[in-house]
Amino acid sequence: MHLLDRASKLLRKRCSVPAGPSFPPHLPRIQGVDQVLAPHEGLLGRIRKAYGHDEQQFDQHILAPITELAAWVHLLPGPPGSGHGHPGGALEQALTTNLFSLQAADGRTFDDSNTASPSHDATQRWRLACALGGLFSGLRNLLGAIEVASTEGKPWPASATPLLCWLRTLPAPRYHYRWNVSMGEAAWPAVYVASRCINRAAMVFLSRDDAEVASGLLSCIAGAHGPGRSPVSDVVSRVVQAMAAREQAAAAPGRVGQPGAPPSCAPTPS
Repeated sequence: MHLLDRASKLLRKRCSVPAGPSFPPHLPRIQGVDQVLAPHEGLLGRIRKAYGHDEQQFDQHILAPITELAAWVHLLPGPPGSGHGHPGGALEQALTTNLFSLQAADGRTFDDSNTASPSHDATQRWRLACALGGLFSGLRNLLGAIEVASTEGKPWPASATPLLCWLRTLPAPRYHYRWNVSMGEAAWPAVYVASRCINRAAMVFLSRDDAEVASGLLSCIAGAHGPGRSPVSDVVSRVVQAMAAREQAAAAPGRVGQPGAPPSCAPTPS
């Protein structure tokens, strides 16, 4: 049995061919990561500026996970009603939440059990955790609610392999998708996918001195937003709620939205 078929069976991702037209209808034979990222160059520039550290650290800690996530979600849309329901919307939503979570972290003081006043290094670890928490915060909803299949009816094992890698195994790299909200959230698959996207350098940095920051990030990705939640979950959940409220306001009759404007919990970048 083919490896992807086995993974699909284990992850209970078998599905019939989703109804609807092929998505996207004009997809080139292979849309590489650079092409997937190209429309978001402006957002990437804002994230780079907000992170505020040297290029090597940005590339290792932020850009590398973004690139891996771009390969994983490819040109999938964001969830219906999110304001990101167009091709590439899932990645756009992830980048937007990443930016606003990073900005929101700048306005927060993070407690450090080892020191009376958090060090610059500790604060930077919390900032990175918030940025990555925002980047992957939508994964559990995406993986738990979207079904993707090739034109031949072969299902994409969403929790096992990046969509771009899966496309390269197909005779014709086209795919159908549909939303199935009854599937529910996919918390642990989201943590697994994020762990595949976040590289070793970032995790080593987050785990320096103790595991509190790294565990806070993973709890956030899993959706642990209840009482006693980590500071990462607190920052990211506030950003997500503010973004949802903004989208609802923009969609209300007689209201004009302002795409790209930060929610009220995040400062406007200079």
